Amino acid sequence: MRKFIIITSLLLSACSGAIKPVENLTAVKSDEVVLVGKIRLVPRMTQDQQALPANQITFGMDTTKVHIALDSQRKTIAEYTGFSMAKYFATVGQEELFMVAVKKSQPFIYNGGMLMFGSGQRYILPGGIEFDVNGNDKVIYMGTIVYHRDDYDEIKKVEFINEYTEARVAVEKRFGKKTKLRKLKYKILKN
Repeated sequence: MRKFIIITSLLLSACSGAIKPVENLTAVKSDEVVLVGKIRLVPRMTQDQQALPANQITFGMDTTKVHIALDSQRKTIAEYTGFSMAKYFATVGQEELFMVAVKKSQPFIYNGGMLMFGSGQRYILPGGIEFDVNGNDKVIYMGTIVYHRDDYDEIKKVEFINEYTEARVAVEKRFGKKTKLRKLKYKILKN
């Protein structure tokens, strides 16, 4: 198991998520759409909380980043292995608005995320949220997904917060005032 976790850590750090941030709309392919959103942990996960020994190998990873799984099929984080993991993951900052290019698909599913610690541990964030993406979309907004955790690091509540105005300003600043940002409808999938 330890080997699997080390290999997973290496893959994610080497790829830093195969789904990359978008700086310019001309870089987005015709079969892709720019997904805009934010992941928030309350309270925020800090490196100090991870209690990593001073000599702990972190493979150059920023262990406060969240690796989120974006796919056309419902999966658990454990079902992603090897290079398939890198293909469907984007690496985003906690509480940082992200803009990443993803394949247009129906359905489009956020399968959750994880934080990787240098100690080989993974902190899993639940997913299973389906969004309605249509063929005309260029830039879409999924919202802010907030994970509330307790003193024992268990997720006790997941909520959506609409920070559309902030996202719209950021999208217009990056891609131009004429760029349309569509809010996505979502539904929670049963396991």
